[in-house]
Amino acid sequence: MGRSKVAIIIPAYNEEKTIASVVIAVSRFGQAIVIDDCSSDQTAKLASEAGAIVISHVSNKGYDGALDTGYKKALGDSYEYCISFDADGQHPDSLLMSFITALDEGADLVLGCRNKKARFGEHLFAL
Repeated sequence: MGRSKVAIIIPAYNEEKTIASVVIAVSRFGQAIVIDDCSSDQTAKLASEAGAIVISHVSNKGYDGALDTGYKKALGDSYEYCISFDADGQHPDSLLMSFITALDEGADLVLGCRNKKARFGEHLFAL
């Protein structure tokens, strides 16, 4: 699968510490599209400088709103695949190749799941 057919949607809110390295890492697998969700820091600027397409919200729409904006952009630009990826650097970019391979082999949907719960609320809801 060509890199130009894969949109990598990255919702971001005040992620200036990690956004450039995340964009650089994922860009070898597809086009990084960062949705800057009304950050008050340099997230949008650093993402753009790292090579991402950046769409900035003028008001905070939350994680789901940012994903929605990214999916609409990917659909409008006719990407074949769309993958969401967190901006904080917690996920290894090496997983993207296995996701793309599964899609190339005919999977309709590929889900990545955390192997541990990151927040207290996740532990509580798991009970």
